Order: sequence, then structure tokens, then C-alpha cells
Amino acid sequence: MKNIGVILAAGTGSRIGGEIPKQFLLFNGKELFVHSLLTFTNCKEIDEIVLVVNDLYIDNYINIVKKYEISKKIVLINGGKTRQDSVFNAIKYISENEENAIVLVHDAARPYVSEKIVLDNIEAVKKFGCSTTAIPSTNSIYLTNNGEFDKEVDRDLVYIAQTPQSGYLSVFKKAFENIDKIYTDEAAIFASAGYVPHIVIGDEKNIKITYPNDLQK
Repeated sequence: MKNIGVILAAGTGSRIGGEIPKQFLLFNGKELFVHSLLTFTNCKEIDEIVLVVNDLYIDNYINIVKKYEISKKIVLINGGKTRQDSVFNAIKYISENEENAIVLVHDAARPYVSEKIVLDNIEAVKKFGCSTTAIPSTNSIYLTNNGEFDKEVDRDLVYIAQTPQSGYLSVFKKAFENIDKIYTDEAAIFASAGYVPHIVIGDEKNIKITYPNDLQK
């Protein structure tokens, strides 16, 4: 059974601004999406990578991938209007080529993902069927009502979601069959179908580049 990394790099990066999507911005000397691409490429346990792209910039992706002379199999597929649509497109492609697999979905905007986190997700899927990367919250968390303080949440119960978010291909397919609204990540989709994703402890460094100041981190 293959371990397949899905890297979501189809966004427009509207919150970071600029003339080109943020995945093409240089970050520590490389295009932003290349950092996670190389981490997955260099992980021996990953057999194949599905790079989900914005088809308006397809030549950019192709030329950048060629530049780094990556030998591992990389398939480029078009993303959708939402993250959920992009993941669905990736699952559809994989389903057409594999009976089952372990699929790890990762945000291209998280350049600091480590090989350890990737491997921990693979092992978690083998044991629990699906997983999500997250870290315990160290901040106080408030619930609000119309923008005003309502009550404090016990932060010991709160984890901050990261990626990869992973599962067997069969779990992804079953979860997408029962989808009833737009969800913000795969863990929520798993849960909507009755699965309980195991939490893989991530890393505070595994941040998502969202705003211009993040490029300095």
C-alpha cells in the first residue's frame, strides 16, 4: 500500500497580498510551496506526491518542480474553488489509480513541516484509521457573543490544528460520501462521517504563512 502526500498549493493567498499567489513567493531562498514539497520528497516512506495547483499558473509549477530535479513521482492536478473541493479532486484522482492508500493532506503554506510529523501521521493512520496534526493551546481561549466576552474555555481541552491531516483512502472516500456542508479541514470531514481522528502532536514551528509578517518568521 502506498503512502501518498497531497500538497495543497492552489490558493490565491489573498490575505498576504501581492501580484502572484503566495505559494510562489520566495521564503528562505525557495518558493514557499517547495519547502513542504521537498520534505515529502525526501521522506523515504512517501511513495508519491499529488500537488494540487491553480491551473492559471500551471507553467510556473512545472518549471519550478523541474528546477529542483525531484526524482520522486509528482502528479499535478487542478484545485477547486475551496480547500474541500481541492482535497476532493485529489482523492478522486488517487481513487482512480489505487485501491487503497494512506493519504496525507498538507498545506503548502506550512513550510516547516518535519519528516517526523509526516512519519507520525503514517503510523497514526495505521493504528487509528485517520489522524490530524495539532498542538496544545498555550493561550487563554474565549467564547464570545456578538463580539463581547461570554466565557473562558478550558485551554487544556483546546488544540490548535495543523497539517498534515491524514487517513486511509477508504476513510476519505467514505467521509466525502456523507459530506453535508463546507468544512475547514479534513479532521472535521472525518468527524462528520463518524470517525475520530487521532491527534498527532505537531510543532510550534509548523506555522501557516498567512500574512506578510509571517514571511519574516
